[in-house]
Formats: sequence, C-alpha cells, structure tokens
Amino acid sequence: MSNEIQLISKISAKTVCGKTEKPTKKELLYTVYGIASGLQTGETSFGTWEALTGEFEALNASDGSVYRAGRCFLPGIAHSLVAGQLKALGEDQNKAVRFALQIGVQPSDNKIGYEYTVTPVLKPTEDDAMGELRKLAAPESKPALQHHAKAK
Repeated sequence: MSNEIQLISKISAKTVCGKTEKPTKKELLYTVYGIASGLQTGETSFGTWEALTGEFEALNASDGSVYRAGRCFLPGIAHSLVAGQLKALGEDQNKAVRFALQIGVQPSDNKIGYEYTVTPVLKPTEDDAMGELRKLAAPESKPALQHHAKAK
C-alpha cells in the first residue's frame, strides 16, 4: 500500500481493483467519493458510454491504495442516481453533486457470475461550488458578492 494518491485517467472497478473475478461471497471492492460537475459520453465497440466528470477519489478496500481522477464510471444504479441528480440541476455550471459510495460485488446467476452492490455512505447532494467560496470570502466582500449572486 502506498500512502500517496495515484493519479489515473478514470475511476472504475477495473482501474481501482483490477479485473473482477467471480466472487464466492459478498465483498467490498472500493469506496468512491467525489464531486460530479458534468457528464461525458462516447462510443466504443461495446456501445455508448457515459461518465461523470469532476473530482473523484477511490480507496481500494483490499490494499488501501488511493486513486484520483477527473472521470468516474459507477455501476448501473449508482450512476443513474448521481447522473440523474446532476441532469436535474440543468446547465448551471456552478452546481455539482457530492456523493460517497461503497462498491462491492456478490455472486449472481447472471452470465458473468457476479453483480455489483452499492451502499451509499453519503446521500448524493447538490453542491453550489461558487456559493461555498462566496461564504468563505472576506467579510467586507460579502455585501457585494451577495448582490452579484442575486443579480444572476
């Protein structure tokens, strides 16, 4: 285990934990947390994909390695939950969604022999990044900043 954060191109089960093998029992793979501020889509030979964009970290449960990336791929329902909340915010570039999830794996009768499990550590919440910075601004700047925020 390294105490250093490793920068990688994307957070996913494979990049954080390697190839997922068919488990014999339910187990935790990693914890992922971050601030999702956008979505990115693309095409591969396997079809269309959608990733969260923003700031993300993941902690590998088996060896304690920590990874950081600007893109994050979450298993099915977890992605739908975070992406859905992000889409509901609309085009406001100052808004984001904070989340923290434990991603695990358990045996399944499907063709690959396993399914991912998702346990929320923190319920996905709206985040107003500029609003947080505004609150931290110098006290003498607050009236002007509040006026600016209302003018939008």
